[in-house]
This record gives sequence, structure tokens and C-alpha cells, in this order.
Amino acid sequence: RGVGRAAREVAGLRSRCDAQAKKLKQSEDLACTVNRQNDELTARVASVAADLEQASSKLVMKTSEAEMARKESQDLRRQLRATKEEQKQYCVALSNQNASELNKMKEKMKEEGEDLRRRLEEEE
Repeated sequence: RGVGRAAREVAGLRSRCDAQAKKLKQSEDLACTVNRQNDELTARVASVAADLEQASSKLVMKTSEAEMARKESQDLRRQLRATKEEQKQYCVALSNQNASELNKMKEKMKEEGEDLRRRLEEEE
């Protein structure tokens, strides 16, 4: 009787031990699956981080290019304004010179006309 009872207890312990071993195996398998998924996610995060870093570098470069283009545009606008002002001053100076020459020509023609009138009067 004692032996039978001990055998039953041993069989019960073995059964519980087998059940716990099975649970342990399932837990280990689950841990491996979770670790593998974690590694995959870590790799994806690293890839996204690298893509983000690359995009950030491109953005910094494009921002720098845009700033350089803006400064160049401002400089060209200043040059254009200065050139327009210079052109305006040149046109005013040329107009004044032309007016002066025109007045001289009118004066000379007036004098020639008066000389011609005097000669005609003298010939009469």
C-alpha cells in the first residue's frame, strides 16, 4: 500500500513536472519569438533613423542652398536698382547735353540767319 501510494505521488509529481516543463518550453519559444520580433523592430527603427538622418541632411543642404539663392537674389536686385539709377542719371545727362547742343545750334542758325539777312539787305 505504501509503495502504491508513493508510486502515485511520483507519477503525479512527474505529471506536474512534465506540465511545467511544457510550460517552460512554451515560455522559451515565446521569448525567442519576442526577441526575434524585437530584433526586427530594432533593425526597422535603425533603418528609419538612418533615412531620417539622410533626409535631415538633405533638408539642411537644401535650406542652405535656398538661403544662398535668396542672398544672391537680394544682391542682384540691389545691382539692378543701382544700374537703373545709373541709367537714369546717364539719360538725364545725355538729355541735358542734347538740349545744350540744340540751343547752341539754334543760336548758330539764328546768327547765320541774321548774317544772311544783313547780306541780303546790303545787296539791295
